[in-house]
Amino acid sequence: MFETTPQIDKQNPLPRHAQVQRILREMVRCGELRPGDKIPAELHIADALGVSKMTVNKALLALTASGLFVREVGRGTFVAPEALSAATSETLSGGFALSSGSASARGAAPAPSGKPRLVLSFVEGARNVLDSDYYSNLYRGISDALHEDGPDRELSVDLVLSPLAARDYLAEEDRDPADGRILIAPRSESVSSIEALWQQGRPLIVLGASWPMMGVPSVDSDNIGGAMEAIRHLVEMGHERIALVSAEEETANMMDRIVGYRRALSGAHLPQSLSYEVHCDAAWHIGDSAKEQLAALLTQSSPVTAIFAAGHYLALEAMNTVRDTGLRVPEDVSVVGFDDPLSAQLVYPALTTIRQPLYEMGRRAGERMLRLLRGEETRAAIREVLPAQLMVRRSTASAPVLASMGAKNLV
Repeated sequence: MFETTPQIDKQNPLPRHAQVQRILREMVRCGELRPGDKIPAELHIADALGVSKMTVNKALLALTASGLFVREVGRGTFVAPEALSAATSETLSGGFALSSGSASARGAAPAPSGKPRLVLSFVEGARNVLDSDYYSNLYRGISDALHEDGPDRELSVDLVLSPLAARDYLAEEDRDPADGRILIAPRSESVSSIEALWQQGRPLIVLGASWPMMGVPSVDSDNIGGAMEAIRHLVEMGHERIALVSAEEETANMMDRIVGYRRALSGAHLPQSLSYEVHCDAAWHIGDSAKEQLAALLTQSSPVTAIFAAGHYLALEAMNTVRDTGLRVPEDVSVVGFDDPLSAQLVYPALTTIRQPLYEMGRRAGERMLRLLRGEETRAAIREVLPAQLMVRRSTASAPVLASMGAKNLV
């Protein structure tokens, strides 16, 4: 079985157990090991690949933890029944051969097929990523960058989705080694492990998040500038009491949008109050407590006349809350969202929102990753921030006359 399989490269800094994982994973992917097949004895694998039995054991444990293999007490280790379809469906792009030099020279061993393996790592809890407007547009940009690179450049990539990413990217790399990794919207608590992985020489790009002091290359949208543009739009329409609806403040994007909201209010010399900032349970659900707080702001004696919702689903929830209090959008309360999926144009009234250049962000990340893999881009922590765009639709209008608002609140 292992006659044509290359032995472990003992000169490669990639841990040997990680190289064993990669070889076995590729054997499943290409059909040498099929669902239900029993994995050869650890000693046999160790002799065939030129490593210790302990190294093989560590690799098998990691592959079992990832779901590729299953262990049965008293019988041995087997390829999981769904392993072949999972391995096949993970490969989403690819076609040519790695140009000489780059990836292995920097410490990432090429896959046995000769193609570098590029992993897209999502935050823990991300589900149905390709059904999401946010993730799917990032993915399309990455995929197009890889495809349009062209066979004349002699580079191919196996593009793998990894929606089970943990907070510790060092542990993920140890469990599932990659030649390059694009980390999509990581949380702030992951920054130290991301920087450590970069310092080990791994090709990395952080996409959809950035921190000014992070020593890793990144591609992001201007979340601060987008939030400021939203508030400026409302201020130009005469609004002075503007509420913020936010969630998941541990993410870089949300932190930046909060900063942009506060900075724009300060720049317009408008009063800031923490009571106007409504923090929700989740980015897709406002929650009962936050809904009550927002409803109180809308119906108090000096009510807010506009809402900046720092996420698309938060904007939809905010519009529903406005209606539940007997008010109208935009006649009584203007609403601005953040992100611009198709549904933003289909809701009533059509949502004024901030559009992130998601496709272009993904494309830039893909292009930069290719250059890293080839050794054409220096290992500098360049932070690339693309501008966001205000999309003015029907959910915003001039601030209402205070007298009419007061009369409505007395009804």
